[in-house]
Amino acid sequence: MSFAPQLPFTPRLRFRGFQSGATGSANSGEIIAAPANMRAEAIGIGQVLIRWVPNGLNTPKLYRSTDQINYIQFTPDSTLTPTSTKAVNSGLADATRYFYKSSNDNGLSFSTIASVVTYVVNLPRRRANASVFNAYDN
Repeated sequence: MSFAPQLPFTPRLRFRGFQSGATGSANSGEIIAAPANMRAEAIGIGQVLIRWVPNGLNTPKLYRSTDQINYIQFTPDSTLTPTSTKAVNSGLADATRYFYKSSNDNGLSFSTIASVVTYVVNLPRRRANASVFNAYDN
C-alpha cells in the first residue's frame, strides 16, 4: 500500500539550475541555482574580497551578517553582472567576523555561507612615561 499525499495547492516552484538552455527570472517565482563555491578573504584593513562561481542567469545579490542570523543585503564596491565572480566589501569594522551568502532569485535560495575575520589594526607601541627621565636610561 502506498501513500500519495493530497496537496491543497499545485506546487509552482521548479529548480532551474545548471540545465542546458535554462532560462528563468527571479521575478518569475522560479528557484534559480545560487552562486556556488562562496569564499571570503580579508584583503586589507576593513576590506573583504568575496568570490563565487556564477550561474550566469541573474545578477547575484550579496548578504552580510555578524551573527549568522540577521543578514542584510549590501552593495559591493563594484557593479555586479550575471557573470561577475568577485566583489569587495569595504568600510568594515576591525577584528570582526562576517558571514556572507548570495542569492540569484531574490532570496528564494542561497549559496553556502562563507565567513572571514577582518584584520586587526596594530598601532605602534609608545613607551609609557617617555617624557619622564628614567635613571636607568643612558
